[in-house]
Amino acid sequence: MRTIHRSVLLFVLPLLAGSFSACSLLPPRAHVPTTYDFGPSPKLATTPPLAGLVFLGFRAVPWLSGTGIHYRLLYRQAQELRRYGGKTWLASPGSLMASRLASEFAVLGLPSRPRYTLSLRLVTFEQDFSSPKSADDRLGVIAVLRRPLRADWQVSHDFRLTRKTPPTAGGAIRGFAVLDDRFNRQLIRWIEREINGRGTGKPSAFDDVDRKPPA
Repeated sequence: MRTIHRSVLLFVLPLLAGSFSACSLLPPRAHVPTTYDFGPSPKLATTPPLAGLVFLGFRAVPWLSGTGIHYRLLYRQAQELRRYGGKTWLASPGSLMASRLASEFAVLGLPSRPRYTLSLRLVTFEQDFSSPKSADDRLGVIAVLRRPLRADWQVSHDFRLTRKTPPTAGGAIRGFAVLDDRFNRQLIRWIEREINGRGTGKPSAFDDVDRKPPA
């Protein structure tokens, strides 16, 4: 019996060794990052004056044209823009914002002769850490409203929104969804004010800072 057991081991061990060596030669599995967007878009309240508006879309500064989720450690190296590993946006931030906003304007229909055009430029979209335990999402968009039939009529607005978030990737993602919703509401209010003649008719800017504890 011992001779039989020894013979079996001499036969099996080389096979096991060969299988382990073959496994070691296989390439490692590629890590697939988890992708995120802003979730379902809430229905915004739009009014008839916006029916004459054509949305020309978003442009973004070059470093925001990718899908990385960016953050910055202000307390350590404020000049270094980092990105979370293993997590990305489903599309570039500007594309995600444009998709939600365009779906709202699409409900109003596309006018054959637009009275106004709207173009947007994304300039800030990052999570900033003032300390290891304190972070804020920051969103910056420059909006330009024009009248195609009046070359001398143009107004712009510099939107700057901030929201305090948990100091994590998940906190950044949820915070940007909230900021995007708030930006869309403020943008529509600004457009209505300018179209209805209640605006300044001049470039303007304001900071919208949310310092409430995150939900």
